[in-house]
Amino acid sequence: MTPNENTAIKARIERIRRLSSDDQGSTDWFEAASLAQTVLHDTLGGAHPLMAALDHALKSADWSRALAASRGVLELYDEGALKSPRLMIAHEIEGDFLDIGENIWGRSLVI
Repeated sequence: MTPNENTAIKARIERIRRLSSDDQGSTDWFEAASLAQTVLHDTLGGAHPLMAALDHALKSADWSRALAASRGVLELYDEGALKSPRLMIAHEIEGDFLDIGENIWGRSLVI
Protein backbone atom coordinates (compact mmCIF):
# COMPACT_ATOMS: atom_id res chain seq x y z
CA MET A 1 0.00 0.00 0.00
CA THR A 2 1.11 3.52 -0.66
CA PRO A 3 1.56 5.87 2.30
CA ASN A 4 -1.69 7.65 1.39
CA GLU A 5 -3.58 4.36 1.25
CA ASN A 6 -2.09 3.35 4.61
CA THR A 7 -3.19 6.66 6.13
CA ALA A 8 -6.73 6.28 4.82
CA ILE A 9 -7.02 2.67 6.04
CA LYS A 10 -5.57 3.60 9.44
CA ALA A 11 -8.11 6.43 9.85
CA ARG A 12 -11.00 4.07 9.06
CA ILE A 13 -9.59 1.44 11.42
CA GLU A 14 -9.43 3.95 14.28
CA ARG A 15 -13.02 5.01 13.59
CA ILE A 16 -14.12 1.35 13.55
CA ARG A 17 -12.30 0.87 16.86
CA ARG A 18 -14.24 3.76 18.45
CA LEU A 19 -17.58 2.73 16.96
CA SER A 20 -17.29 -0.93 17.95
CA SER A 21 -16.79 -0.43 21.66
CA ASP A 22 -19.25 -2.02 24.07
CA ASP A 23 -20.76 1.32 25.08
CA GLN A 24 -21.98 2.05 21.54
CA GLY A 25 -25.30 0.99 20.04
CA SER A 26 -26.69 -0.52 16.87
CA THR A 27 -26.31 2.63 14.75
CA ASP A 28 -22.62 2.91 15.63
CA TRP A 29 -22.11 -0.82 15.12
CA PHE A 30 -23.78 -0.52 11.70
CA GLU A 31 -21.35 2.25 10.77
CA ALA A 32 -18.41 0.22 12.10
CA ALA A 33 -19.44 -2.82 10.06
CA SER A 34 -19.96 -0.71 6.94
CA LEU A 35 -16.51 0.83 7.32
CA ALA A 36 -15.04 -2.61 7.99
CA GLN A 37 -16.43 -3.73 4.63
CA THR A 38 -14.66 -0.86 2.89
CA VAL A 39 -11.39 -1.73 4.61
CA LEU A 40 -11.67 -5.37 3.53
CA HIS A 41 -12.60 -4.34 0.00
CA ASP A 42 -9.66 -1.97 -0.28
CA THR A 43 -7.13 -4.41 1.16
CA LEU A 44 -8.00 -8.09 0.76
CA GLY A 45 -10.90 -7.84 -1.65
CA GLY A 46 -14.57 -8.70 -1.50
CA ALA A 47 -14.07 -12.46 -1.46
CA HIS A 48 -12.63 -12.56 2.07
CA PRO A 49 -14.76 -14.67 4.47
CA LEU A 50 -15.25 -11.74 6.85
CA MET A 51 -16.86 -9.78 4.01
CA ALA A 52 -19.59 -12.40 3.75
CA ALA A 53 -20.06 -12.36 7.53
CA LEU A 54 -20.36 -8.57 7.56
CA ASP A 55 -22.74 -8.57 4.60
CA HIS A 56 -25.01 -11.20 6.17
CA ALA A 57 -25.02 -9.47 9.56
CA LEU A 58 -25.88 -6.10 8.04
CA LYS A 59 -28.63 -7.49 5.81
CA SER A 60 -30.24 -9.30 8.73
CA ALA A 61 -29.71 -6.41 11.20
CA ASP A 62 -27.78 -8.77 13.47
CA TRP A 63 -25.82 -6.13 15.37
CA SER A 64 -23.93 -8.54 17.61
CA ARG A 65 -22.57 -10.41 14.57
CA ALA A 66 -21.82 -7.15 12.78
CA LEU A 67 -19.89 -6.05 15.85
CA ALA A 68 -18.00 -9.36 16.07
CA ALA A 69 -17.05 -9.25 12.37
CA SER A 70 -15.95 -5.62 12.69
CA ARG A 71 -13.73 -6.58 15.59
CA GLY A 72 -12.38 -9.39 13.42
CA VAL A 73 -11.27 -6.79 10.87
CA LEU A 74 -9.59 -4.84 13.68
CA GLU A 75 -7.76 -8.00 14.73
CA LEU A 76 -6.54 -8.62 11.18
CA TYR A 77 -5.30 -5.04 11.02
CA ASP A 78 -3.54 -5.30 14.39
CA GLU A 79 -1.82 -8.51 13.22
CA GLY A 80 -0.69 -6.85 9.98
CA ALA A 81 -2.79 -9.23 7.91
CA LEU A 82 -4.62 -6.65 5.79
CA LYS A 83 -2.14 -6.57 2.94
CA SER A 84 -3.37 -7.11 -0.59
CA PRO A 85 -1.45 -9.91 -2.32
CA ARG A 86 -2.33 -8.41 -5.71
CA LEU A 87 -1.02 -5.01 -4.72
CA MET A 88 2.20 -6.52 -3.37
CA ILE A 89 2.72 -8.37 -6.67
CA ALA A 90 1.99 -5.21 -8.66
CA HIS A 91 4.60 -3.30 -6.66
CA GLU A 92 7.14 -6.08 -7.25
CA ILE A 93 6.49 -6.01 -11.00
CA GLU A 94 6.79 -2.22 -11.03
CA GLY A 95 10.12 -2.53 -9.21
CA ASP A 96 11.30 -5.10 -11.76
CA PHE A 97 10.45 -2.75 -14.63
CA LEU A 98 12.37 0.06 -12.95
CA ASP A 99 15.37 -2.25 -12.49
CA ILE A 100 15.25 -3.22 -16.17
CA GLY A 101 15.06 0.45 -17.21
CA GLU A 102 17.99 1.33 -14.98
CA ASN A 103 20.05 -1.46 -16.55
CA ILE A 104 19.14 -0.34 -20.08
CA TRP A 105 19.63 3.40 -19.61
CA GLY A 106 22.28 3.25 -16.89
CA ARG A 107 20.57 5.68 -14.56
CA SER A 108 18.01 5.64 -11.78
CA LEU A 109 14.39 5.91 -12.86
CA VAL A 110 11.88 7.43 -10.47
CA ILE A 111 8.16 7.38 -11.11
